[in-house]
Formats: sequence, C-alpha cells, structure tokens
Amino acid sequence: STSRALAWNYLLDGRFDQSLETLDWVMERLRALGEAAKPSDLYLSARMMRQQVLFFSDSLEEALAESLETERLSQRVNNRTIASGSRGLISYVHFVRGDYEEARQSAEQSLAIAEEIGVEWGMRRASILAVASHVEIEGTPPEPRLMELAEEGALMGGNMVLTVLPLVEALLALLKFRRAEGIARQSLDKAAGRLRLMYSKISIGDAALRLGESHWTESESSFGEALRIAGEIGSVVGEAASLNGLGKIAFVRGDRGAAAAHFERAARLSRARGIGRYAARAERLLQ
Repeated sequence: STSRALAWNYLLDGRFDQSLETLDWVMERLRALGEAAKPSDLYLSARMMRQQVLFFSDSLEEALAESLETERLSQRVNNRTIASGSRGLISYVHFVRGDYEEARQSAEQSLAIAEEIGVEWGMRRASILAVASHVEIEGTPPEPRLMELAEEGALMGGNMVLTVLPLVEALLALLKFRRAEGIARQSLDKAAGRLRLMYSKISIGDAALRLGESHWTESESSFGEALRIAGEIGSVVGEAASLNGLGKIAFVRGDRGAAAAHFERAARLSRARGIGRYAARAERLLQ
C-alpha cells in the first residue's frame, strides 16, 4: 500500500520512470505471493495504476494493451470497479489518439458500470470523456444530465484535474467561455503536483485566449508555463497542447511566422507518438 502510494505521488510529480519502477517492484512481489494467479484486487489495482502511468507518459499503445488485459482479468473475477476504470482509461487513450467514436463508446460503457456499482470517480471521469467525445463528433451539447455529471466531476479536484482539459476544450467548442474559465481556474486551485499543474495551466491558457485581447498575456504566460513543465517531465501531450496554444496567441497577435513554427513543432511531436488529437489540431491551424 505504501509503495503504491509512493508510485502515485511519483506520477503526479511527473516522475514516470520512478513510478513505473516502483509499480514493477510491487507487481513482482505480488506475483511471488501468488496474487497474480487469482488475480487479487490488490494485483488488479496495481495493474490499473501502471497503465495510467503509461498513458500519462504518452505510451499510448502500451497503455491500451495493458488496459484491455486488465479489463479481461477483472471481468474474470467480477471486479467491476477495475473493469470500469480500465474501460475509462481505454476511452481516454482513444480520445487522445483522435478516435472519437471509440472514445465515446468506451466512455459510455465505463459510465454504465460505474453508475451500476456507485463508483463516484469512475462516473465522473467517464462522463467527462463522454461529453468531450460527443462534442467532437456532433458539435452540439450532450444531454444535460451528462454535462452536469461532467462539470461536477471536474470541480471535485484531486485526480479529476487530470481529466479537466478535455472538458474545458469541449466547453470552449460550445462557446461556453466563462464556464470553461471557471472550471479551469478551480482546477488550478486544486492542482498539486507538476502533472496536474501542467493540465490546469493548459486549460487556463485555452480559456483565457477565448476571453479577448485583455486576457492574451495571461494566456501566453499559462501556455509558456505548461510548456516548461511538459519539457521537464517529458509529456508530449503537454508540449503539443501548449505549442498549439502559443501558436494561436502568436497568430492573433499577427506573428504568422512564430505561429507556424509552433504548429509545425506540435504536429511533428504529436505524430511521432500517435497523439492524433493534437496532431490534427496543429495541422488544421497550419492551414
């Protein structure tokens, strides 16, 4: 339990290698004790934590493969909490890859299980991804109940901050600028750890950009801080999202050369890691 808590704290600080090393040690010990053969709740929980570290360190293919296997193992022993959580992460992987229909289907499946067993965090994360995927596909607001679940989840703080960016981006796409700003600012207030801080800063940058010229300096500063953190911890998603934001700021200020350079770098980084969402955004902005 102590080692898993340490691994999670490493993740929140963006120390992905140390988090994986700690979890690999935990899982090896659990295998030696026969926990993998059952598989026990403890072993499945360690697996689910490991796949989240893979996801946030941009190892999307590995995260997807491990999540599918964890889901299969959890179904074998009827552990619906882990099954729902793994299906939720599968949704997030598809979302970041830009596979929105797959993301929506997985989010809805995760949400249905989480609601059935009353797992609050699972319901909230799945609802955010369901909302964000729906907006990408349909371009319209989802049903009010789903939006309410998502917004309430984003305001919970804690680990929900790691899912706040898709919701802020969805609200901005729906022209709900002030609502997006409010959620982004509240997430920043609760963003302990460099990983959560990075996501919150990108969210603030996106929201401030859409509020008009008087907010552009704050937007640029937020994107710049997020880019610095992303570089420190090695988050390509963070770098790509921040570069796209800095490119948009440069563009609205009339510096098309700087804007193109930011978009080109974001597209190159994203394509190299299979991050279709931000590659597509960068390529659209380049046009």
